[in-house]
Amino acid sequence: MSLIKRETSPAQSEASRANSLHSTGPRSEQGKAVATRNSLKPRPFSEVVARSMEALGECPADFEQMHQALAAAMEPRDGWEAASVAA
Repeated sequence: MSLIKRETSPAQSEASRANSLHSTGPRSEQGKAVATRNSLKPRPFSEVVARSMEALGECPADFEQMHQALAAAMEPRDGWEAASVAA
């Protein structure tokens, strides 16, 4: 690594500007709604997930109904299986 600071060339400056367009995060409301869920875990943050689903045009109540039906169909026999269905 050089300790001398060099001027960037016009090509490097243009490349840097072009690359920054790809690394600044989502701009649309839909993209922002999806990105808010990136670091969330299931269930404890269900309120946030519900808001994200609504922003994407989905109905949280429909999802919950489907989840309950699938959980019933799986018929968990113990806590381990029940945790797998809840995740």
